[in-house]
Amino acid sequence: MDRLIQIRDQIVAALAPLVPGGNCQAHDGRFNLDNLKTLATKTPALLAACLGIPKIEMQSQGDYRLTAQWAVFVLGKDLPAAGGAAKTGRGAAALALAQAVLLTTAGNRWGAANTQAPTDLKAENLFSAPADQAAGLALWAVSWRQTVEVQAMTAADIAALNDFLRFYADWDLAPKDGTPEAQDHINLP
Repeated sequence: MDRLIQIRDQIVAALAPLVPGGNCQAHDGRFNLDNLKTLATKTPALLAACLGIPKIEMQSQGDYRLTAQWAVFVLGKDLPAAGGAAKTGRGAAALALAQAVLLTTAGNRWGAANTQAPTDLKAENLFSAPADQAAGLALWAVSWRQTVEVQAMTAADIAALNDFLRFYADWDLAPKDGTPEAQDHINLP
């Protein structure tokens, strides 16, 4: 998955110049109203996330072709008036930023070799009255699918995943009294 992290970082770097103040960052995925209230303190903003991998195909010699589902969430807030112009409302600010993300994303391979151009590129208005009232935000999502070829993991790659070398579980079967009836402790070589 290292390749997907690299691509996500390239997406962030390419889109950051579009945002006043450059607030473009990697994000873990979808969010709720409480998250939006926190995020609203740093707007306008772009949040880039890999939402999933709906398709994987094995290629020759153990290499893979992954199709990743990407999204950039656009958070817009009212922009103050400048130079005698009227202030820009959050809806208009978010729409303009979503359009800029669309145009930058179209055909972009993010500088990554063996990466296809985006497909199914679209923008959706995610307006909700609670988000508008609680956080004062306009919210758009620009999403697309992008296929990337990745190499199979080597033994060295797998060894670097230390968190996956051990598994511990205590099983409180019945009745649930806080005393485990079974335990699993597995250490991989």
